[in-house]
Amino acid sequence: LAMVSGAFLLGLAVLAPVIVGLLAVDVGVAYATRSMPQANVYFLALPLKVAVALLLLAMTLAFAPTTVGRLYQDAFARLPAVFGG
Repeated sequence: LAMVSGAFLLGLAVLAPVIVGLLAVDVGVAYATRSMPQANVYFLALPLKVAVALLLLAMTLAFAPTTVGRLYQDAFARLPAVFGG
C-alpha cells in the first residue's frame, strides 16, 4: 500500500503543474464568459485548454526521468520487505 501511495504521489507531482495551469485557463475563460455573455467562449476555450495542457505536459515531462528514477529506487529498496527478507 505504501508503494502504491508513493507512486500516486509522484504521478501527482508530475501532473500538478498541468492541473494548476488548466485551473488558471478555466478561471480566465470564466472571467471572459462573464465579461462577454453574448459570445460563446467555450468554442475557443476547448482548443486553448488542449494546447495549454499539451504544452505544460511537455514542459513537465522534462523532470519525469528523475521522478521515475526515484520511484524505481524506492520500489527496489522496499522489495526485500515485500518478500519477507
